[in-house]
Amino acid sequence: LLMENSGENDHKVNSSNGLMTAIRTIIIADFVMSLDNSIAIAAAAKGNMYLVVFGLLLSVPIIIAGSAIILKLMSRYPVIISMGAGLLGWLAGDLIVHDPLLESYLNFQIPYANLLITGGFAAVVVVVGRTLAMRQKTV
Repeated sequence: LLMENSGENDHKVNSSNGLMTAIRTIIIADFVMSLDNSIAIAAAAKGNMYLVVFGLLLSVPIIIAGSAIILKLMSRYPVIISMGAGLLGWLAGDLIVHDPLLESYLNFQIPYANLLITGGFAAVVVVVGRTLAMRQKTV
């Protein structure tokens, strides 16, 4: 999302006239997006099953009913895209910092490891995304 779409379709998409092929494509896409959403909620909940259930119950209506609103907001305020990318980087860093195999080592070796690593991951995701977007504009 950080990379701007020029409107040109560089991706090869195979179309099909069959209803079953379209249904299969929709089912696979829905499964992949649901799995991604579930993993993100589980990561944010940090093992608390009540938060996982609450997150799923809250996110499904938002995804279904709010996608058009979110798309309009992202079009009007592109900073939302960068904030979302930063949040994903922050969560990735948080998962690494709280990994049972690494947690005690990181906290012993690096002062403020939690803030440095999570903030670092958030910054890297945003900077790399913006760099790729700028590179795409110049090409």
